[in-house]
Amino acid sequence: MSNRELEIQVCKLLFKTLQEEKITEHIPDNVFVRAAEVAKSKLLTATLKETEEQGNFIFDWDHNDLLSHLVHMSAKLHRNMINENIRRKDQLIQSFHYAQNSGDFNRDEYNLKLEFIQNVRTLLPGFENLFALDWFVNGQQHDRGHLVFISNVGILAVVEVKYIAPDATQNVKEQSRTQVKERAKRFKTEAAKKFKMVTIGVTFTNEDERPTQFVNRIDKNIAYSVAEYTRRRAFWRGGLGFAARFVLLR
Repeated sequence: MSNRELEIQVCKLLFKTLQEEKITEHIPDNVFVRAAEVAKSKLLTATLKETEEQGNFIFDWDHNDLLSHLVHMSAKLHRNMINENIRRKDQLIQSFHYAQNSGDFNRDEYNLKLEFIQNVRTLLPGFENLFALDWFVNGQQHDRGHLVFISNVGILAVVEVKYIAPDATQNVKEQSRTQVKERAKRFKTEAAKKFKMVTIGVTFTNEDERPTQFVNRIDKNIAYSVAEYTRRRAFWRGGLGFAARFVLLR
């Protein structure tokens, strides 16, 4: 195993551990050793926090120092993919515009996807390149994911959209939010297996208040770390326009 392959495996293992993802593949001993070295060198702080159930307490961990390091580490390992990701994005966007001519075209869903693609730099900073569109989950044609974006640090974001009728009852709206969140969770796991990359889960609806949501807090923190890294890189390169558009995700 080369040094680059070792570092990639270490990144994946630590991200999966933070995301509390089930690890099914065999992990070589040298990957475990290196991952432990990286984790021990970073600041991990915990706060005792009361849950919604009164009298029940848990440790609320702050992984920001480790996350920031992993994002920088992943960026170095994936920088040779940037040009390829841009070319892939351009091809996918072109095919996306043809999708409205298909027989099973859904106007509300298409408009939400279009809105997200056009505004991804503010809705999900750092994940500006479209990576997959209407992709097959488990190879089943009836089960398709909506959008997948890739950051320049090599982390994927699965985005599932849902149009929620404004005149729907609160119960129906809540069911719709739950359904799209569960879909994003499932497709996030499937995308990580299919593309063999670190993946976060995101939902996007037409509701005015906080239309972009994450499937859990750690995915939100990963997205924030990617956005912060991208903002800093843009600033260092004189990209003040990006810095002005940057939106904090938390």
